[in-house]
Amino acid sequence: MARLLFLAFALVAGGARADAAAELAARLQAIESLAAGFTQRTVGPDGALLESLSGRLWLARPARIRWHADAPGEQLLVGDGTWLWYYDVELAQVTVRRLDALEESPALLLLGSEEALAAYQVEAQRRGEARCYRLRPRSPEASYRAVVLCFRGARPAAMELEDGLGNRTTVRFSQVALNRPLEESLFHFSPPEGVDVVREP
Repeated sequence: MARLLFLAFALVAGGARADAAAELAARLQAIESLAAGFTQRTVGPDGALLESLSGRLWLARPARIRWHADAPGEQLLVGDGTWLWYYDVELAQVTVRRLDALEESPALLLLGSEEALAAYQVEAQRRGEARCYRLRPRSPEASYRAVVLCFRGARPAAMELEDGLGNRTTVRFSQVALNRPLEESLFHFSPPEGVDVVREP
């Protein structure tokens, strides 16, 4: 009898996860473009603040991204769907790699498809007025232990990340604009003169 009850619970839980994944996929598929401000804080396992950033984020299908962190520590990340440029202003260095090397990027999850979500187990949560989804990678080699996406209505409100070292990053979005036309120039980048350019496989 206990085994039957456990099996029944497992079937119900599996169905709930499938519903959560489908619900999240529907929310993400409705996002064609996004522009928002963000604040980002990373704390270590002991709660000590490791990094604090703020800036602007732009996303557009398919897999285009512009992430700009303001000074101090100014950084710029630009992806055109094929290539990704990371510009560290203080180091005067640009790193170039194929965008598919960043396929696990939590930011790009916001443009994810139902197929991309298949790499995660998804559970839905309610946090006050926010509807949240906890994603756990199925692969033990994934860069993150867990990613949480929270929405208020149709708009992304926050993202939480836990890496393999136990560090936790919280990103909160503000002034979110969905599905408005974005300039193509946002997703193109030419390295400034005089900076070092490093190309990675």
